[in-house]
Amino acid sequence: MAIQITFDNYPNRTYSIDLEGTLFKINMKYNTVDGKWYFSLRDADDNSLLVGHKVTINRPVLGQYQRPDFPQGEFVFTLPTAERDPGRDDIQDLLLVYITEAEYEQVR
Repeated sequence: MAIQITFDNYPNRTYSIDLEGTLFKINMKYNTVDGKWYFSLRDADDNSLLVGHKVTINRPVLGQYQRPDFPQGEFVFTLPTAERDPGRDDIQDLLLVYITEAEYEQVR
């Protein structure tokens, strides 16, 4: 079942989330120089799995980087209020959708 992850209006915040029984940490950070949001993923022991991935809308996040220690499913960022990548003030409207591996295979 898909999980929707929402964010609050902080320019650098880490969230803990359980994905299919495994704890992961997601960091969302806004870069004021280029005006973009960046996504990082760590495991429960704070080992970096993916660092500084630029947030783009409606594109798979993990597929191009697949590693055995990644979540088994896929992340996709969506911004229901716009058809563009999110700006600084869009973070509260931004959704990170996690879909299981089985769900991802159905929509590929």
